[in-house]
Amino acid sequence: MAGNTIATDFVIVGGGPVGLFMSANLSNMAAPIGPIRHLLFERHPGTAIQPKTIDTNQRILGCHPKKHIERVGWYICIGQEDLVPKGPSKHPRGTEILRRYCEGGGLYKERWASLSPSRYSGCSQRQTEPLVHRCTRELAGPETKIKFSTEVAKIIPAEHAGGLSCVILRDGTTVKTKCVVVADGGRSCSDTLSVKVEGRHDVIDMVNAHFVAPGLYSHLTKLGGGKGHNATQNLLSFFVNPDMKTSRAR
Repeated sequence: MAGNTIATDFVIVGGGPVGLFMSANLSNMAAPIGPIRHLLFERHPGTAIQPKTIDTNQRILGCHPKKHIERVGWYICIGQEDLVPKGPSKHPRGTEILRRYCEGGGLYKERWASLSPSRYSGCSQRQTEPLVHRCTRELAGPETKIKFSTEVAKIIPAEHAGGLSCVILRDGTTVKTKCVVVADGGRSCSDTLSVKVEGRHDVIDMVNAHFVAPGLYSHLTKLGGGKGHNATQNLLSFFVNPDMKTSRAR
């Protein structure tokens, strides 16, 4: 495909949750509007490896009430009954300062159910993306492709209404399209679209540290005679260092 010129209706830049759900929506649109042929480009080799949490609301899952995406919510939804995903404490033996029930469960379970037949889903991004990715591939038509390890080098917007935009890939391929959906978090396309960032840059140096700590949750739960941090009830646990204001680990 390198050096070629191809055409499609939509181009999606970014294969994260936003891009994948957008792909599913385009493929799932009913006639006479859809399904809409499109190409999705993601520069990474696969779906997310980060354990950060993503909340998938009822409206997104409600787009596919009897089809593929709905099962993402049912398969890994932890918003059930009275589970408490977020309940940070001052320290392991300290006083609980916040308790937030899962969206879709807890005290407001009936209210959530009245808003939509779909469930609210909150889970790790590395769990969500492979499932949504599989669903998008099942929904995709013959002219729709989801391409990983494919980086967008430049976007040339259409010169006039109704014109075609050009998406230039790193391998030299030119993709002419009616619409470009930028879903990469603004990390790469902002420069090529001449979107300027004002103010100070590089104000924080953030590092993700992944480590395995066998027995950590059970140890925290046992602290204070069993009245400490009940990690088994939480989706996320925040450990805050008061001296560093916003430092935390999950």
